[in-house]
Amino acid sequence: RRSTAQTQGIFSLMAKKHPYSLHVPKQLLYMALQSRAVQMQTPLAFNVQTKMVGNKSWYNASFTDPFEETFDSGLGKELGVPPNKSATMRTPLHLSEVQVIDGLVYYDSPRRAEHAAAARAIDNYLYR
Repeated sequence: RRSTAQTQGIFSLMAKKHPYSLHVPKQLLYMALQSRAVQMQTPLAFNVQTKMVGNKSWYNASFTDPFEETFDSGLGKELGVPPNKSATMRTPLHLSEVQVIDGLVYYDSPRRAEHAAAARAIDNYLYR
């Protein structure tokens, strides 16, 4: 197992080296965990849950990292980093439609929910 300091260092380095990748959290998560500093035995593990509100589906995702820590999708925030055309989401997380249901954040697409779970994991790794 990696220590918290080692994990934080990997994500800090990747965020500084590729700041635009913060706009696509799953990509940053994948790059950092696939780096030489952390060898993954399994692919990224996301679990998506669906809730119906009226006639519309909403999605919450959780990400379980290789160290068996789980992160639920949360609210996106505006980033102070310019996007890169090849590394951006069509609708940024902070502008995406969300519903908070039973204390969990649900997005209007499974993909956005997964990105939100990845963003929460990255925030935790960076700010511990």
